[in-house]
Amino acid sequence: MKAPIRTHETPPEETKPESRSSLVTLDEAISAAAVVLAALIAALILLPSGVWHQPATDAVYRGFDPNLMYISPSGPASAAGVVSISNNELAITAKSNSPIRIRPCTC
Repeated sequence: MKAPIRTHETPPEETKPESRSSLVTLDEAISAAAVVLAALIAALILLPSGVWHQPATDAVYRGFDPNLMYISPSGPASAAGVVSISNNELAITAKSNSPIRIRPCTC
């Protein structure tokens, strides 16, 4: 038995009307969130600079911090040099064709 084929003449099936007052669609929620976000951004931009306070002392580092250093013993070359780092010393031994690269973080 074949199922009937719907044509433009077939009346559409009736659906129950949904209560619009109790449901918030995803589009409405996204639109509301976008408006709130835009208002927060505008408030942050319009905030006077006197509200922001600079710390009395920024971070002070003494010595070398291995976590804040980028060290590439070989650079783009295949030969690698030797780099050893401690809190008080940075020792570099460059070998032939080893362009060592060290970049301290100066954030």
